[in-house]
Amino acid sequence: MAEELQLRIHGDVSLPTLIYLPGLHGDWTLIGSFRKNIVGRARFVEITYPRTLTWSLDDYAATIEAALAHNGITRGWLLGESYGSQVLWALVGRAPVPAKQSAKTDSREPRATCLIAITKAARQEPRPTKQRKRISKSKA
Repeated sequence: MAEELQLRIHGDVSLPTLIYLPGLHGDWTLIGSFRKNIVGRARFVEITYPRTLTWSLDDYAATIEAALAHNGITRGWLLGESYGSQVLWALVGRAPVPAKQSAKTDSREPRATCLIAITKAARQEPRPTKQRKRISKSKA
């Protein structure tokens, strides 16, 4: 895999980390206004995919995992936009399953991973409105 993935990291390491996986456009060009709105609230990690047609979802996931580890990022929230949600699931599938907690384990330590997957279908699903209800009632 000669192609390169790029990372940009914004914000202090003490803030919660939000890792953005872009859609098919493959870069951070469409996320600028969102990035500006979370300044001071999160450490924001942006990814640009390499321009390649040969990578599998597992190639993307493995490369992202390695790039995050190289930058000391071991925890965070994942935000996958459209195609990025497919990469997100491949990345999550690579995560080791935690061993069953014993009674001696400190249960106060957070163990859950939170995911936000935004897919094109979810964004386009119509929401019912009062106007639609009125229209449907008047036809009856």
